[in-house]
Amino acid sequence: MRFARPLRVALIGDSWVTDLYQSDGKRVRKSHTAWAMEAALRQRLGQVDFVFAGFPGTRANALLTLCSLCRLRDVAKLAKKGYSWKYDQRSALREQKIRPLSEESRDEELDVVVICLGSNDLYDQNASQILGHLTKLHRLLEFRGVEVCQCSVYLHDSERQAWPEADQTCQMVNHELLKASSCINIIHLDSFLQGDEHHLSDSGYRLLGQELAKNVEERFCSQALFTQQRCQYLLHVEEPECQSFVGNLLAGTYVKQWHEHHRRPIYWKEAAPSQPRVCLFFWDDRNGSSWKGWWLGRLNDSDSVDHPGWAYSPCDTAEPPQSGWIEVRSGQPSRLCISVDPPQQKPAESTRFNQSHFAFTSFASNSSSSGSGAWDWGGARSPMKRTRMEDMPQHWR
Repeated sequence: MRFARPLRVALIGDSWVTDLYQSDGKRVRKSHTAWAMEAALRQRLGQVDFVFAGFPGTRANALLTLCSLCRLRDVAKLAKKGYSWKYDQRSALREQKIRPLSEESRDEELDVVVICLGSNDLYDQNASQILGHLTKLHRLLEFRGVEVCQCSVYLHDSERQAWPEADQTCQMVNHELLKASSCINIIHLDSFLQGDEHHLSDSGYRLLGQELAKNVEERFCSQALFTQQRCQYLLHVEEPECQSFVGNLLAGTYVKQWHEHHRRPIYWKEAAPSQPRVCLFFWDDRNGSSWKGWWLGRLNDSDSVDHPGWAYSPCDTAEPPQSGWIEVRSGQPSRLCISVDPPQQKPAESTRFNQSHFAFTSFASNSSSSGSGAWDWGGARSPMKRTRMEDMPQHWR
């Protein structure tokens, strides 16, 4: 799948991202999982922008606190410098002259983050505490415009016998995590555990990295498929010409549901189980006029907000508008088009990027185009991004 720019990916976590080895009496950090993941992504996709941060022994709450203070790219800098998760985080930021988030843009400048974290918490925290920390971390990053994939937690068989309460906690945590299509199940890697029963062998780490890369590609880089049928119950979303990461995530055929949301039709995208669930729905002004409009995003059974959405149109129409969409991340006009006529299905492309085809596109150049579509936001952030960030609990920011 060709994107307008290289895919931007981060991997963060504990010793399964970066581990400590003894070499000539010294402790050496090696990141076999991260190295293998980056190599596999480059082999599959061509050029990628990849960063990683591994803190051996770290806990979910510690990484949540650090990510609330700085961006993931800065977290990666601290990990590369060898800082321990136990070190005072604010002191580390001052020493490395990293500006806190209060003085920086909250945009992570990343598309996807894979989190390999939580197993170290199984011994002294209950399932609700672990899930609470992971959920806050997910929301924190999602509201900064990053798609989050979480690895399942792991406990070796001997540890399950020695720590029955930890075993029960592990099962409860994974039961909830695996409900989400974004969860990457890594339980099958137990055959690659070393003698200490906590760490993988080098080949196990490499296999893990390859598995993570495969999941990222399948979830976010598959070519959009369309039902080649014109029907009043189907809508087709596409981004003509240059494909962006968000455009590819949203592209596809949407099926009209029997029920409504805020007195308007609701559509769900047809997608593989491993891919993000996207909903096309209307939100009225019950939360303020800035919310009113059509959205491409997630939708819960309740009216609670747990995701900032991907695209927005302020149209107050009976059906979704054909154009005039705004990308929530950037607040810039999007090339998205919605039609009852399916686009001509292109032959399946190789997912490998061809550098000669990179076309860096300015969404702002669309803002002056005519038709029902173009909304001039003057560089302002979209209402959902602004409103949801303001309504977001302080400890998630």
